[in-house]
Amino acid sequence: MTVTDLDQFQSWMQKVLINSSDTSVQTAGTKIAASSRQSPQARLAIYQRSYYARLLKCMREQFPALCYALGERLFNDFSLEYLRKNPSQSYTLYELGSRFPSYLAGSRPDKNSSVKEAWITFMVELATFERQLFVLFDEPGAEGMISASEETDDQHLQLQPAIKLGHFSFPVMDFYQAVRRKEEPELPPFQPVSLMMVRKNYQTHILSLTKAHYVFLQAMQSGMDVSGALQHTAISLNLSLERVTRSWQHRDGVRNRWLSFGVFVELNI
Repeated sequence: MTVTDLDQFQSWMQKVLINSSDTSVQTAGTKIAASSRQSPQARLAIYQRSYYARLLKCMREQFPALCYALGERLFNDFSLEYLRKNPSQSYTLYELGSRFPSYLAGSRPDKNSSVKEAWITFMVELATFERQLFVLFDEPGAEGMISASEETDDQHLQLQPAIKLGHFSFPVMDFYQAVRRKEEPELPPFQPVSLMMVRKNYQTHILSLTKAHYVFLQAMQSGMDVSGALQHTAISLNLSLERVTRSWQHRDGVRNRWLSFGVFVELNI
């Protein structure tokens, strides 16, 4: 078999593994030898079932709370359709679910309606939250950097790399954590929440944020220093800078709490 023949066979194999109804399956006899007990099509079907079983298992592991919320059967149906339209293009299954939240958002039946179904919105947001949480573990983080302390001047504070912010219409964190505790939570009511996910020493923490905290952290992620982020927060929320600064500097405030979770590292100047 030449390199060209191998490339063509691999392309054909990927196509028929992804789409079992494809007419190319009928050409299996020209690609795969029959055994003493099975036809080429039957042998190919074994690979197809095994391939999708492995991918579905991976999807359930990446989206455990969404799988619980939808039920395994419906989750598998959504995942299969997603995988057919978005076949894996990476040598690792790590990226398998990277486009799943956007796929769910783009395929929701009410996407063109002015009134959105709450449960669909919750499912899309839950998928988004779980994907953010999943990728955070392997992203570049603060390992090897100098952690900031209470003694670090504000001008030397910067956000560490392994941080993700999210604003959701439903309490996705509470639902996710209940599922992980093997409880049986009901679908939650509308309740907007802002969250920060941060990894410290390869442990991920999820912190609830007020609107002011969220605006402040967004400003710092955009490149502002602490002073600029405080001013931006005060202006954005129509608060006095004195009040915002006082809240930031309070010994029991978020500054020291976030420091304990490794949110900041020292900026080298």
